[in-house]
Amino acid sequence: PLTAGPVHLPGLRIYGMFERGITRAHGTTFKMNRCFVTDRKGGLFVNGAGFQITNSVFANNGLATIDSPGSPPIEYGGAYLGGLANKLAVFRFNTVYGNMGPGLVCGGTYPVKGLLVAGNTTSQVVTCDFSDNTSEVPGAATVYDPKFDTTDTRNPYRLTRQSTCVNKGGNMSSDSPPDDIDGNPRPASPMTRLDCGASEYQGP
Repeated sequence: PLTAGPVHLPGLRIYGMFERGITRAHGTTFKMNRCFVTDRKGGLFVNGAGFQITNSVFANNGLATIDSPGSPPIEYGGAYLGGLANKLAVFRFNTVYGNMGPGLVCGGTYPVKGLLVAGNTTSQVVTCDFSDNTSEVPGAATVYDPKFDTTDTRNPYRLTRQSTCVNKGGNMSSDSPPDDIDGNPRPASPMTRLDCGASEYQGP
């Protein structure tokens, strides 16, 4: 668990062993960029901390259950976001895919943007506000193929041209990341619109 001080995790890979992924409890701002958290028991748990999480993948994680005194247990597969008042609450251009249980769970109606959230077993997004129409979030019962490039063993979550995430992530703005999980530019020239998820399709 990460419990004190500001923390910035760039380019981290956490996978396997089926233990809990990343836990950030009761601290100041927590930042992740260009990270993979896969095959854990719950990908990311943030509770009582500010967060800024971009260009990251939370995939194939098992269901995690966290006791919450006085309330029902918290269940999540990909990520749980419980922010801290008056701190950053940013979760943008991430891929949350193929996790057990709910994919992304928010402890408040945080606005999220540019996400690819699909293939999670019970629900895709709980409570978070993704109403700006820049995210691809098919329903839990929908058979959905994100059209990943599965031939890429280092990053099997890269998009292909056929993905419905291509050009879905909206126009570039001051709060959009300038690159993707691989360090490739957003948007990829000659495109003017961003792709949703952690990966920006680069062509051809």
